[in-house]
Amino acid sequence: MSQFLIDAFSGRTTMGSVYNHETVEERTQRVAHHHPKTKYSNAAQRLEKVKTNQPLRLSDVTDLHEGDQDLVIHQTHVGICVHNFASDPCPKMGACLTCGKLGCVKGDDVKLANLKEERKDLKRRYDKARDAQSRDIFGASEWAKKVGMDLYKCDALIQTLESPELENGDIVWNVDNGWTLTNNAAAMAGLIDAKGIEAQNEQLLSLDDLSAMLDEIEV
Repeated sequence: MSQFLIDAFSGRTTMGSVYNHETVEERTQRVAHHHPKTKYSNAAQRLEKVKTNQPLRLSDVTDLHEGDQDLVIHQTHVGICVHNFASDPCPKMGACLTCGKLGCVKGDDVKLANLKEERKDLKRRYDKARDAQSRDIFGASEWAKKVGMDLYKCDALIQTLESPELENGDIVWNVDNGWTLTNNAAAMAGLIDAKGIEAQNEQLLSLDDLSAMLDEIEV
């Protein structure tokens, strides 16, 4: 926590340098050691935190603007999440592959293995959806497209994380699909037009183009 919060929770009437038995110079050096804009903070240290499950702060993964809080961020089974859970719950209901607040850290072999397991499961579900589509089962086309996009993203993240052009500790950020629980409910209630959200993702592939690419994925 910041010195201000430490003083507040401790009930101190003055700033805590006296209580901490720490000089201003010592505190400056300790802050500089963890600050993202100093030479002491680098991708290797970030990866070490991820691998050893140490608290990872927002400043470890992104530059902070003045006044931003240095929150401890959440680790998921496939990466890190910079959503502020102190303000509201997950707006995606845990659908990490559709969220732009998911970051995958190069060199985290555990999370990479989890992504590959996720890809294997998605491929199985996609093949079932395509089979249902071939039998003209209602809703199969939409399900194939939904699972197909998750499979496409998952495979793209894996390919990027295995690229030799990245160094260990680099972060690969996911792309958001625009949908949350809130605007999904609003669209179902007729309060917003679902096409407006989908229009933001016009760069996404059609189902036919997506299918042609996904058929080449081997798991």
